[in-house]
Amino acid sequence: MSLIRILALLLPLLTVSISAHADQKLDADAFMQMLMTQMKYQDPSKPMDQAVMVQQLSSLTMMQQNAELVTVMKGLSTQVYQSQGLYASGLVGKKVMVVASIFKVEDGRHPTGDVLLTASTAQLVVNVYKSGLDPARTDPLAELKLGAQKKGRISFELADLEKNLEDGDYQMRAYAISNGNRVEQSIAQSSIVKSVVVPGQAKDVLVDLVGIGLVPLFAVTEFQGEPEKEQQVAVAALTASGQNRSLPNLNRKAASNNRNGETWTQNPFYNSRTMKKQLGRKPATLRDSLFRTL
Repeated sequence: MSLIRILALLLPLLTVSISAHADQKLDADAFMQMLMTQMKYQDPSKPMDQAVMVQQLSSLTMMQQNAELVTVMKGLSTQVYQSQGLYASGLVGKKVMVVASIFKVEDGRHPTGDVLLTASTAQLVVNVYKSGLDPARTDPLAELKLGAQKKGRISFELADLEKNLEDGDYQMRAYAISNGNRVEQSIAQSSIVKSVVVPGQAKDVLVDLVGIGLVPLFAVTEFQGEPEKEQQVAVAALTASGQNRSLPNLNRKAASNNRNGETWTQNPFYNSRTMKKQLGRKPATLRDSLFRTL
């Protein structure tokens, strides 16, 4: 049979497959129909080579396995996303620590928090800059010297600055200085969750924080108090399904610790690797989240 005839027979199948799938990729059923049509109209004097047939059947098997993998991954993403939304809802009204460099001074309120110092240093400083400026090319408006410190969480209060900041938008950077070298450190600010935003379609779940604004849930390191029942259910659901392995900090049980007489619980959705990549950048906004999915 001529090539034109074969193409004429296959064209309806291709049309159906393309119209049924927006990404214009053939599914397993369409692939099998094409293979059967090819065998049906093959030249009896020149039958299809067995090696070619095996290769095509192998391609079909791989296609089916890939389709199953995609389905599993979509299910994983959906369950993780739903658990994030459920978990975040239990944070409303609670005091949290969040990795963020921007802040807003309102009615004289200055931020407090911890510098997450990765190694001992001879001098630890927190510099303050106007929002939107490049700290690498701008002199700080104010500097808070914390002296020599050992590795760990180093508390600070910007109210300790020699001169209070005027109301407005700012950013801060922490630097460990030793032997003339300056290494930037992460800052975890203290704030309170006002509300939660769940954009849908597996976009980042956001929390709205007093004095900071919208940040992704993975930027929250811990919150004050014990987990709510809904939060325990969210973590337990992922743990029971074994899908907690896909999250770097989701343990079998959210760890709690006592600090300064207060109970703090680690956020299992905190992603330290992602935050290290974003060190020095402003937190994601609602608009930014629309371009990032799980």
